[in-house]
Amino acid sequence: HPYMFPSHDTRSKADQLIQSSKLSDLSGAYDLGTFFLVKLANSTGHSTDLFKAGDRAYLTSILMDPADSTRNYFVNQAISLLKKASDSEPKNDTIRIRLAQTYMDGTENVMNGVQILLDIVAKDSNQAEALFTLGRFGIISGQFEKAINRLNKVVYLQPQSADAYSIVTGKQTAYRDWE
Repeated sequence: HPYMFPSHDTRSKADQLIQSSKLSDLSGAYDLGTFFLVKLANSTGHSTDLFKAGDRAYLTSILMDPADSTRNYFVNQAISLLKKASDSEPKNDTIRIRLAQTYMDGTENVMNGVQILLDIVAKDSNQAEALFTLGRFGIISGQFEKAINRLNKVVYLQPQSADAYSIVTGKQTAYRDWE
């Protein structure tokens, strides 16, 4: 069959998966492109491939309707790939933050994600992306005071962060009105 990959030629298989992903993206089949990247990452096992595919699976999942059963496939793949990438690079906060976001945005195990972020912030209290994500979820969970404090710190650490600034100013006003 012309689409079967020779098992003895891993590089050729990887090249074909990359090409298939690019062609799928160009044709507008973003989820199929993600599927090929997931297959690539699982075949190579390289932390860079694992992170890129896990990140892409996460992004694909959040673009999908929550009722779409395919969404669960991408969430589960994202978690699996990001865990493997994190095991390869345990000090890489970018990977761990994306894993936390996947738990928080894609599963009912929100606290798994929160705990990952709290561990990151415990080691580096100025980790702006972890603080921003915790602040965003503090708003969702109704913990406005904690959320505002975390987002204020992000604004302090990264004054150019328009997202944190707009969220914190809007929520401070809403919180005052709510009280």
